[in-house]
Amino acid sequence: MTLNYNLTEEDYIDFNLFHYNNSPKMKKQNTRQLVAIPVLFFILGTLYVVFTKPDSILAPLIICILGTVVWVLAYPFFVKRELKKQVVTLMKEGKKDELVGEYTLTINEDGIHEKNHARSVKSDYDIIEKISMDDKHLYIYNGPMSAFMVPHTAFKSTEEEDETVAYIKEMAGLKYR
Repeated sequence: MTLNYNLTEEDYIDFNLFHYNNSPKMKKQNTRQLVAIPVLFFILGTLYVVFTKPDSILAPLIICILGTVVWVLAYPFFVKRELKKQVVTLMKEGKKDELVGEYTLTINEDGIHEKNHARSVKSDYDIIEKISMDDKHLYIYNGPMSAFMVPHTAFKSTEEEDETVAYIKEMAGLKYR
């Protein structure tokens, strides 16, 4: 099977956001950061109350609660924005022209072969770690943080995509992992 598609900078941003949001390690780090700041708010609020002995602890308590609510609501937005900026910066520093553009992905009994105008990558099925997807892409992981990114639009139908995924899983032995 041969698929032809175009990858843009936005596709790389989508992949990095998808990976970030679905990585167990990143989820753990997110949870730590999401909890650490509210804990810090309450520690600082407690220290303020202990050392300044205000007439009422209501004002420091309200400030701590509001700070926590703002942090919990704003944190995902800031993480997403920062990750996008990092991807764009890395692509500008690297060879962006080698990454964006037209791609051809060939899937056969020998493995998966992806090529574009600047590079060619061949992966045997034994290094395929997992297959994931979001609303725009199919990700065929050929490493812990790298994947073949295939837009759903590269397939003629959802049946073709499902058959391709089943074939790759069978060839890579993913049904048993």
